Amino acid sequence: MNAIDPRCFAASTINTISISGGKDSLAQWLRAIENDVPHISVFADTGHEHPQTMEYLDYLESKLGKVIRVKADFTRQIEGKRKFIAEKWPVSLVQECGMSPDEAAERIHRALEILKPTGNPFLDLCMWKGRFPFNKGPFLHV
Repeated sequence: MNAIDPRCFAASTINTISISGGKDSLAQWLRAIENDVPHISVFADTGHEHPQTMEYLDYLESKLGKVIRVKADFTRQIEGKRKFIAEKWPVSLVQECGMSPDEAAERIHRALEILKPTGNPFLDLCMWKGRFPFNKGPFLHV
C-alpha cells in the first residue's frame, strides 16, 4: 500500500474526509485511522439521502468516531432570486417577451408563489438554479 503523504501530518494541515456512506469514503476513513492521520470526518446531507444511508452513518459514527454533519441552506440565494423576479421580470416579460402587463403580473405571481425554500438542500439548490443537475455542464462551483 502507498505511504501516507507526509503533508498530512503537518501542524498546519486540516485533513478532511468526506463521508458518503459508500465503500471508498469508508476506506479513506479507515486508512486515516489506521495510520494515525489527524482528520475531521464530514457528511454533507443533501436532503436526498436514503434512510438506510443515515442509519449506516449512525453505525459508522458509533464505531469509528465523530462525524460532522453539514446541511446547506439556500434561503438567501432563493430570496435573491425572488427579488430579481419581482424587480426585473415586470420589464423583461413585457418588453422582451411581448407579454401584456397583466400576463406578466400573473406569471410573476405564479413564480413567486412556488419559489420558496423547502428545507431540502437538493430541491432548494435546483429551484435556485432553475434546473436539475446533469453531466453536460457545470451546476455548482465550490
